[in-house]
Amino acid sequence: MVVKQSPRSVVQPCTRSYEWNDIPRSHQWSFVEGEARRILKSYNSYVIPPSFALNVTEVTKWVRILSVLAGRLGRMSGGNEVLVCTNGDISANKMLDAIDKAVERVFMEVYIFDDSPLAARFVTALKNAAKRGCKVILVVDYVSFKTLFLILLQIGSFNFPTLYHNELTKEGVEVLTFNPVGNRKLAVGTLPFRNHKKILLIDNHTAFCGSMNISMDSTSQEMGGNGRFHDVNVQLRGPVVCDLAEVFKRTLEMSSYNTEELQCIPINPIEGGVVVQVLESDVSSLKRRTGIQSSLATVLSNAEHSVYLTTSYFYPPGFLRRSLSAAIKRNVDIHMLLSGNSDIPGDINATMHVLRKFFKKKAQDNFKVFMTTKEHCHGKYIVVDDVWSSIGSFNWDRWSSRRNLEVSVGIFDPHTARKLKDLQHEKETESIEYTRESSLQRPIMLKLFDSFLHKLVKFSGRNCFDGLSSNGFKSRFKRAFLRTFVDDNAGEIIALSNMAGV
Repeated sequence: MVVKQSPRSVVQPCTRSYEWNDIPRSHQWSFVEGEARRILKSYNSYVIPPSFALNVTEVTKWVRILSVLAGRLGRMSGGNEVLVCTNGDISANKMLDAIDKAVERVFMEVYIFDDSPLAARFVTALKNAAKRGCKVILVVDYVSFKTLFLILLQIGSFNFPTLYHNELTKEGVEVLTFNPVGNRKLAVGTLPFRNHKKILLIDNHTAFCGSMNISMDSTSQEMGGNGRFHDVNVQLRGPVVCDLAEVFKRTLEMSSYNTEELQCIPINPIEGGVVVQVLESDVSSLKRRTGIQSSLATVLSNAEHSVYLTTSYFYPPGFLRRSLSAAIKRNVDIHMLLSGNSDIPGDINATMHVLRKFFKKKAQDNFKVFMTTKEHCHGKYIVVDDVWSSIGSFNWDRWSSRRNLEVSVGIFDPHTARKLKDLQHEKETESIEYTRESSLQRPIMLKLFDSFLHKLVKFSGRNCFDGLSSNGFKSRFKRAFLRTFVDDNAGEIIALSNMAGV
């Protein structure tokens, strides 16, 4: 059996932080493989369609896929617990409860932190944690670019109140603003380079990851919000927490923060737990961490039964669009839940232009698109073959793929996959189906308008805005990449050369 890997242009080498002798048992491949086989063995006892029952060949395939992902794309561990938080209210309550129970530290990294009642509750919780003696660090993005169409919106944490900042720092909370606009001495990149990650870490045992910001849009009126967004998070317990802590530390290091004292020792694997991998996207550094993109391309290229995708701002880069198209041709059942009530003017039009590229091809009964109407679909997750799922901050657009800092977790667990799939089914019943007929019969003037807005979106995602397209940068990058690759792999290169008789 051949396991298809993602394109070479997407997959990049991953520098390991552990030496082999220091790798915790939870992260050793022998343990992870054993856990994966145990999970797959229990898969057939789970209530699933009989046609999806796994055979020996599929078990071998998935073990090989995990081996490819673990070897190159990010830390993978076994023995974790995953709880799906199906809306913003559930996520916020569990996050606040976890902060209140923190003993040693609270690390929070979020894109938007506004002046809503929800934000006030988080400020209080963070201050109380600091008063109890916890080390509390809050990283907020300072500005985000939703001004694609020259419309000034509430952007990033630009509305993060000075009062909140003063209250937090007075109680000992360290507040860092990522790549600030007003003070370019603290800048870590060009203005469009944003930190879109959304994670919360409690001590070394609990973490949250997903799509939810700390904003008015994220929760219902019962919690002081407006209920405009559909957000989905996961609560994680187990060794994966320290892997997310490494992601958080890398953000701090970009701001020249000394992270030597922020060591995280993984807890022991939880019996009966699941396999979780931390995936990143950071194309700003020479290491070019593209674990999210590469894992999506790899898993999609091996999908055989179904792909359920929930995302916002659907204008995927070419390699993801081609991966989806190839899955459709293989007769894989594709369901997509997109936003029909977006927070960005023109977003839906640009999305419809992309969808038309799929619908123009031969009619396929296995490709269905649903668009939310009551709320903006802000969740970001995918389920493949009822076994593997991924959830985090990554949008299927050029900004997430080619510019922002992003983080997701890949989860190998049929129970989590089924929970996310059932959630998408539930939302589909509340949405409208966007059919092939609706797309192809759309009035010509609207099609032209859709195309124009899509070109604007595509143009805004070009690397030229980040200084990534100059010949000087490319030359420096190539030299640094080759030098780093040779330094990291010198022993392996020499050994392979000797084996080949070179």
